[in-house]
Amino acid sequence: ENDTNRFRATTYQLPTMASRNIQRFVTLTCIILALISTQVSFAFGAEVVCDETSGECAAEKKRVVTQEELSSKTGENGSPTWLSVLGEVYDVTPGSGHYGSGSSYSIFAGKDSTASFVTGDFSEEGGKASLDDLPTNQLGGIESWRKFYANHAKYTFVGVLEGKFYDKDGNPTNELLKFQERLSSAKKKRGETKR
Repeated sequence: ENDTNRFRATTYQLPTMASRNIQRFVTLTCIILALISTQVSFAFGAEVVCDETSGECAAEKKRVVTQEELSSKTGENGSPTWLSVLGEVYDVTPGSGHYGSGSSYSIFAGKDSTASFVTGDFSEEGGKASLDDLPTNQLGGIESWRKFYANHAKYTFVGVLEGKFYDKDGNPTNELLKFQERLSSAKKKRGETKR
């Protein structure tokens, strides 16, 4: 009789144990996907979001901001202050003293002036400069500024800007992919030179 009860208990526990193991596997897979997505979200414009209860994961599209919407976020008339670097839009309202009207970095408010981050040319023309015209040694500076905003404690990521670097669906354009390729090549070259 004891062996029979023990067998029944084991029989009933198997599906439960298997279910828990599957749930753990799914949860671990979601965590791994989330970590991977953190690395690739810059390149592909999507993050993996996992539901902790069900363990289901799905790619979540980033918000796409239009040029018109971005241009209205200059900090004037009580609006927030947004800027874009490499097509990534950040709310920098807590630093509006730096980016607001009349400040030294007002060129960045309400637009993408990526080239100005490394050229120091804060004119309208300087902000529109092509990244193709930048020397390779300045590309890392742009990436550093992008990371500065992405990791800033007070600035928040809003979405991606439709235009030069992202299309209307939030996918990277050839311009962004070309920049990333040039940056990657420059990093490899620096790595080879340091050896």
